[in-house]
Amino acid sequence: MTLYTGNYAAFVESKQAERERREAEIAKREKEIAQHQAFVDRFRAKNTKARQAQSKIKQIERISIDRLPPSSRRYPTFEFRQCRPAASRC
Repeated sequence: MTLYTGNYAAFVESKQAERERREAEIAKREKEIAQHQAFVDRFRAKNTKARQAQSKIKQIERISIDRLPPSSRRYPTFEFRQCRPAASRC
């Protein structure tokens, strides 16, 4: 649970900013992993760079990516029942 100060508008703005920050952080980590993996794919078999490639593999394993949970916000559900024909009430 996270406490927010201010009114509802400030809460919505803070929450959106936090989500965007976390999405940017995840994108940055994924880009970093992709760069390390490209290095490994290029130089794994080359004997002069094999040690560096192994180091990059270990770095990839250490990088953790937290997935953002879906919104916990509940939306109303509506259920419409069809009335009987004629003038009867539902």
